[in-house]
Amino acid sequence: MRVAILGDGMAASTCRYLLQSAAIWTDIRPAARTRLPAILLSECSQTLFRNVFELNDVFCGLPQIRKRLVKWGDGNAIAVPTLPGLFPSKPFWTRSARNRAP
Repeated sequence: MRVAILGDGMAASTCRYLLQSAAIWTDIRPAARTRLPAILLSECSQTLFRNVFELNDVFCGLPQIRKRLVKWGDGNAIAVPTLPGLFPSKPFWTRSARNRAP
């Protein structure tokens, strides 16, 4: 069986890694879209990626966001507490000392 995965971001890479771990062939088909320079990941998402890829150090030393300003329509901006980290959108597994690419 061969599975085609549309996209080459974090979700697609995780899907590919899990399928290949189950001995399923995959084809990555990059999506035609503008790349983001960085993404925000919640602590839950960070934990998920650390556990799936077994990369405990992958998010160490990267900036943490404690609050963000949000404005809807013509209203005033409000500060919203948050705990995600800001990460470069390049493949995150390249940040690990183990360099275990999917």
